[in-house]
Amino acid sequence: MTALTMPTIVVEVAFQDTITYSAPVWTDVTRWVLGANTTMGRQHELQQVQPSTATITLDNHDGRFSPWNTASPYYYAGLGLTPGHPVKIKATWLGVTYDVFTGYIKSLVPTYGASRSTMTMACYDWLALLNFSTLDVNTYQALALVGATHYWPLSDTVGSPTAADLAGSVALFPSDGATFGAPGPFPSIPVTGGNWWAHNGLHSTATVTLGAAWTIEGWVNTTVNVTAQYLLFSDGLTTLDLDGFGRARIQSVAAGPDLTDGKWHYVAATADGTTLTLYVDGQRVSSFAYTYSGPGSTVQVGFDADSSNGPSSFAQFALCATARTPAQIAALYAVGTAGFAAQDAGTRASGVLLAAGVPSAFVSSTMAGSGVTTLESATSSLGSTTAMSYLNTVMTSERGVLYQNTSGVVTFLNRHYPYESTNANTSQYTFGYASGQLHYYSANLVPGEDDIDIWNNVNVGRNGGTTQNAFDTTSQSRYGRRTMSTTGLLLLDDLQSMALAQGLLLQYKDAKPRVRSMTVDSTIGAGAALPAMLGLDLLDRITINWRPIDGTTVDFSQPSLVEQITHTITPEQWTTTLAVTPVGTETFWRIDMTALDNTVPTGLGF
Repeated sequence: MTALTMPTIVVEVAFQDTITYSAPVWTDVTRWVLGANTTMGRQHELQQVQPSTATITLDNHDGRFSPWNTASPYYYAGLGLTPGHPVKIKATWLGVTYDVFTGYIKSLVPTYGASRSTMTMACYDWLALLNFSTLDVNTYQALALVGATHYWPLSDTVGSPTAADLAGSVALFPSDGATFGAPGPFPSIPVTGGNWWAHNGLHSTATVTLGAAWTIEGWVNTTVNVTAQYLLFSDGLTTLDLDGFGRARIQSVAAGPDLTDGKWHYVAATADGTTLTLYVDGQRVSSFAYTYSGPGSTVQVGFDADSSNGPSSFAQFALCATARTPAQIAALYAVGTAGFAAQDAGTRASGVLLAAGVPSAFVSSTMAGSGVTTLESATSSLGSTTAMSYLNTVMTSERGVLYQNTSGVVTFLNRHYPYESTNANTSQYTFGYASGQLHYYSANLVPGEDDIDIWNNVNVGRNGGTTQNAFDTTSQSRYGRRTMSTTGLLLLDDLQSMALAQGLLLQYKDAKPRVRSMTVDSTIGAGAALPAMLGLDLLDRITINWRPIDGTTVDFSQPSLVEQITHTITPEQWTTTLAVTPVGTETFWRIDMTALDNTVPTGLGF
């Protein structure tokens, strides 16, 4: 028999950094780890995904993890060891490294025994922090520009010598007439026009080169209609500015609407190598042919002419080395105005995450535009709603999944994912008793049938709509009337509510035997299941086979989707428990997918 080799676990903490992950300096604390466990996902497909958690038990015999120990090598900035510091857990098996958990310290609680002191470090991810964040933000709130190559929020304090570049390393220097620390909904820099030969505002001394594909974007508030007022400046040839009538333009071509109304406006230009497109407040204004000729140039924000007829303010200025999509532009404008137009669920989720302050590096770049369901518009009157609660409503409306994956990226899976993704529609691993299958703890896996998942009277309602009801009389006569109600959804019309009600009814009107969870152990088969234990993700498809010990009944096989992954780690053993749901007959996901199923369920009451 092949000898067991345990995965190599690494636990790192950024004791000098906070939840911003601005510049983490990781410290390896693995040598003091006595054990750990992590959980990601949900126990049941009708539940919302819970925040990922980790609990790490540390040897604290010398007090190095005691928050009050000023002699600790981790004591930082006079604050000690505090909640909020980033944490990473990774594991390496046969040369492959797997992310296990990425999050933040929630608490540090010591225990004292007769022979050894330990410290329990509890951790959670960004979704837990969203339970404390409300959406009662000011209109035109500051936004983190996802994927920016250079990002200047212009929120630097009064007297700062430069404007910090949070995404790159190109500082902007203020010239005459530029002042940091302006009050108002945007941290911004007001600029007053001056002499015609001077640049008033911000400029870089370094050259920035973006290449053939790029985006220049930012916010402006002005009453000035001067030709040479640079809103954004890019490749030396292409300038995004205001024309003589205060309209946004690119190289004097196809001017947009008048922006000199004293309100904040989001202006962006994208180039994809052949076409340059202008956007104002999230909407495309014009496009024209464009060929990049380079090279790069310095960056300027402000005036470059004699313009003394009023101040302007600039905020949230960024350059990207990619061409943003129309959906991304619309999402960023929606975030900046703290309101949301009617948009797909993925774009809405991305906007809420940004509005709640999730670092842009931890928001999946594929989220915007990837939702299937179009959601109703929403305004900034969400102050009584936490960001997580609102995101749960978004996910219920979409029938999607939102979670922070093991590498720390908040990920969105839309309602078509179980059918369109290879990971979800094709079994990744088979767990069972036969040769070539991955073995598990059979004592913890016995198929059962109960009435927990029987729902034969389903009510679904949207905001401002009429609650739709789908029911099945045969099921009700067999099991009794069992009602599921889901209201307050963000759907556009009652037909979508009815489609969701029908799909839920078809899936849950009858009892069915099911396996709810399965535990796999690293000590079985010399760790043969470890690649599955460490590599599976939420909604990955697996096959679970079970054979009764007495051999008197037929075998049971359940194609399943992974709903939750729990790891329990000790120096001698690694176990993984998978909560699963059977692959069923979910028609709501498929009701608009002709290639898979374009039929309406029959035999249902509605």
